[in-house]
Amino acid sequence: MISIKNVSYAYRGKEKVLNDVNLQLDMGKVYGLLGKNGIGKSTLLGLLSGLLFPGSGEILVGGNEPRKRQLSFFREIYYLPDNPDAPSISAKNYAKSFGKFYPDFNPDFFDECLAKFEVSPGQKLSNLSHGQLKKAMLAFALSTNVPYIFLDEPTNGLDITSRKNFNKLLAGMVQPFQCIVISSHQMLELNNLVDHIIILQDDKVLVNSSIEEIGHKLYFNIVKQLEGNDHLVYSENILLGYAIIQENRHHLSSPVNLEMLFNAAMEQPDYFASLFSGHKNIVHAV
Repeated sequence: MISIKNVSYAYRGKEKVLNDVNLQLDMGKVYGLLGKNGIGKSTLLGLLSGLLFPGSGEILVGGNEPRKRQLSFFREIYYLPDNPDAPSISAKNYAKSFGKFYPDFNPDFFDECLAKFEVSPGQKLSNLSHGQLKKAMLAFALSTNVPYIFLDEPTNGLDITSRKNFNKLLAGMVQPFQCIVISSHQMLELNNLVDHIIILQDDKVLVNSSIEEIGHKLYFNIVKQLEGNDHLVYSENILLGYAIIQENRHHLSSPVNLEMLFNAAMEQPDYFASLFSGHKNIVHAV
């Protein structure tokens, strides 16, 4: 489990990026971390990984405090940044050298991932394109079998086929003992991948909810006209008419559209903060 209590962080000489953040992340789940550029997604992953230290508050990852940077902690986590380093060794030798650090590293699954991603195991990582390097490092990340995996914009630089393969590989390898956090702006790709959504806005957590809870409270639909659709929360013009979000007062079932959810939350932050905060007095959208 990951516990984040009253955590704040500011880069030197700047305003706080995160302010009094409280979260609990459970095992066996994949979390989608959403927010505008520069809002604090990468900062939060850095704090969870022990690369950054909170200005105040406490973070525990599996009982370990990341800021202490203990060996036992680093054996249980893997953090893949958006722009990973590219050492001058082959993907195969990289796995041999660094896979030893992770007790349950799976070399066979690593080879399987490389094959799916069409990355040559013998080619030097430093000679790969950004997209190919990203795929090689994703293959390594998914093969570590550590309890905590943090991925920052994992599909940046990947073509459509590689993105689909990543989703399939990740969905097939998640274990009950693992907690995976994915920061991404590719929201549509997360639709069928994550169990839980965290949206950051203005240094705080705006939405912290399971996909199940979102579907219980909101109804996503496509209509030809807006008139006659009660309890409307949000709408977008599309070719067929309007894509809308309504309060789900009739307990209907619909797939959650994360891109629409995010856009709606950015447009009406107070409403969404109230809707997913557990408060009884909800301020209804206009």
